[in-house]
Amino acid sequence: MYYNYYRRYMAPPYMNNQPNAAMDYWENSLMQRLTALIKFEGLPEKSPEQYGWDEDALKYGLFLIGFLAVFKSRSYGVVPQPATLTGFSLQYQPSHAMVATPYFQFKDPIQIGVDCELLKVTPDYTSLFPIVTKYAAELKEIDTSIRSAARNSRLAYALVAAGDKGARTMKAIREKIINGDDVIIDEKLMRDKKDPNQPPWFEFDRDLKNNYILGDLLDDRRKTLVDFYREIGVRMVDDKKERMITSEVEAGNAETFIRAEVWIETLKESCDKINKMFKTNIRPIINRPDLGENRPVEREMEVD
Repeated sequence: MYYNYYRRYMAPPYMNNQPNAAMDYWENSLMQRLTALIKFEGLPEKSPEQYGWDEDALKYGLFLIGFLAVFKSRSYGVVPQPATLTGFSLQYQPSHAMVATPYFQFKDPIQIGVDCELLKVTPDYTSLFPIVTKYAAELKEIDTSIRSAARNSRLAYALVAAGDKGARTMKAIREKIINGDDVIIDEKLMRDKKDPNQPPWFEFDRDLKNNYILGDLLDDRRKTLVDFYREIGVRMVDDKKERMITSEVEAGNAETFIRAEVWIETLKESCDKINKMFKTNIRPIINRPDLGENRPVEREMEVD
């Protein structure tokens, strides 16, 4: 077992399939954007009796697993560790946590609320990583199409010569044109010996302008990233709107508000229980960018 932030948290090597460069890139990129959304203050610092908490490891553990068990140990003080939930309470919530890591091997499960508390990011103990994989898969497909469209855009036309002599002639013409030289060709070389009315080559011409979709694909990638940001609670302006009326702004804010609010409230509730049990002062904070909240909003003017 080991920390593998790039693919999974505490995953054995054999569980990871053959890596895919595009998927790995977007999973890593989106995971970094997601972990930047929430900060923690008041994490236990290193001391003779206490092991210092690493905020990056804490956030990766939370977002990839969904929860961590927090308990007090004799050697390291209060620590967060991956755990397996077990048992049922009266309200069908997990009652115990089984901790089995390289540093802790508990024979019996520890009781939640008595021996430990859970630091969780969602009410149902689920991970946020499915959000990352969903959008990473979509962005991977778009990136593949972008590369294909970029390659295809270089194939504006193709020439098929009737013979080796015609091929050499067309190659010489192409090289001269690319080098900016004048091209003067004997008229006899421009005619097929069998059919004087036809040239000794066939031209395949693509309608490049009407089939150029690279710009559309780049827009699709941008829209997918905007959807991801809205999914995790970052407000984004609609690309199609130059000016927005108040109701549109409020609707967009509500769209990005709900899930992030659930996460932060769940974290606050968890931290309150941990602080009460272990006399700590851990506080989660939403780290939203400054979008100029005090700027006036157009109330009636829409896109011209």
